[in-house]
Amino acid sequence: MARKQRAEQWAEYRRQREEEERRQRVMVITEFGAGDPEATMHAMAAAILKYRRALQTLGRAAGPALELRPLFEQFVSEREADGV
Repeated sequence: MARKQRAEQWAEYRRQREEEERRQRVMVITEFGAGDPEATMHAMAAAILKYRRALQTLGRAAGPALELRPLFEQFVSEREADGV
């Protein structure tokens, strides 16, 4: 009985997620659908460039953290060796 209920809950969750994704797609289409194909294309290109800039910024922010990883791992292994 519990397994069937879990399966039903999962199916409902999946249905809700798919519906939300569909709504978001419609919103994006509405946002970019300017009626003029060229204007739509330029709006989409601007959004893609904005997304690329955000990813580049994220990459620059993550870089220093990744460089510190070996130091952190060394610190953790030394603490474990000391029994702390």
